[in-house]
Amino acid sequence: MNEQHLQQLLAELVEAQSQALALVVAAISRQIDPEQLSADLKAHLKASQMAPGWPALATRIATPALAAAHAETLLRNQSKH
Repeated sequence: MNEQHLQQLLAELVEAQSQALALVVAAISRQIDPEQLSADLKAHLKASQMAPGWPALATRIATPALAAAHAETLLRNQSKH
């Protein structure tokens, strides 16, 4: 296994983890208030990014989860109208 192949596998793993986390957050958002979940995720992510040693990869993985919560908020708001 060469280095380029290993980098490709790691990139695929990061993407898969991001999407899986987004699915979990979307499902949770349907059970609770997605607006509050979105706000909480955003606040925690912002605070974590200020912490020394916070890995940029964690932000990359968590960002789709925040987007999923935000999307659920938008969907819920649209269904009310």
